[in-house]
Amino acid sequence: MLLRVIPDIAAMATSPVEALRGVALHAGLFGYVAFATSLVLGARFPLIERAFGGLDRMYRLHRRLGAAAAGLLVVHVGSQIAVQVASDAGIVTLLRPDAGWRVFAGVLALAGLATVLTLTAVVRLRHERFLRIHRLLGLVFAVGAAHTLRVPAFAAQSSWLNGYLIAITLVGAAAWLYRSGLGRTLVRRHWYEVARIRTLHPTITELTLEPLDEPLDFRPGQLVFVGVDDDAVGRELHPFSITSPPGERTLRLVMKAVGDFTGRVPGVTPGSVCKVEGPYGTFWRSGATAARQIWIAGGSASRRF
Repeated sequence: MLLRVIPDIAAMATSPVEALRGVALHAGLFGYVAFATSLVLGARFPLIERAFGGLDRMYRLHRRLGAAAAGLLVVHVGSQIAVQVASDAGIVTLLRPDAGWRVFAGVLALAGLATVLTLTAVVRLRHERFLRIHRLLGLVFAVGAAHTLRVPAFAAQSSWLNGYLIAITLVGAAAWLYRSGLGRTLVRRHWYEVARIRTLHPTITELTLEPLDEPLDFRPGQLVFVGVDDDAVGRELHPFSITSPPGERTLRLVMKAVGDFTGRVPGVTPGSVCKVEGPYGTFWRSGATAARQIWIAGGSASRRF
């Protein structure tokens, strides 16, 4: 749908300044839509995950859209600065109080996005802190929406474009609320308790979980996100492959010590309550027609076989 607005860039190019203004306008538009779509993919909606054929594919596009959004918004700001310089208005006018709240919201959103991306992509953070900072993207998006939805050029171009932007804003905001804002209430999770902790290797631990409510329904090779209510590991969710067969009441997970959380798993107290979200993944293709197959695996993930 957004391809319909591309010809408008050429139509606006009546002068170098207007051409720059057109680039700024449309870079901001596409960057905003990429931002909203990235929030939707990051929400881990089961239906969308299955449509992509697994979390790995969905998350790859999620990261690429995030990078594209950041790049397009940099182009948006750079082009807008070039417009100010070319028209002798000066960059400082964008920061003056009389520039208006819409401009201030845009500056604030860009500063927030740059801060979050720097902290999550450049600085090495613990997983829990990374997730907390990453959740701030929803607030950045809200401020960016206040800037984008008040751009007069979008409303003037066509009513469908204005309606589309309102719709994509609502979808992006709903995705953030589902995953981050109200995730504890809206995201369905199963409750288990730690029944047994077994050390299979100095760096590999197996957790056996007993269900406290309805057991998880899953297929071979799928994964779940698990959070343990124990001070030894923290309570944020982490992804792990399921190694127990379907139909077994208990849930077995094998964890290799590769980070802060997995390295502290052996210290978890039996009886600790766990929240389990999932399952995700499409490792097992029920529609496969090949009668003879060769499966190859390595490391702790081979336990799923």
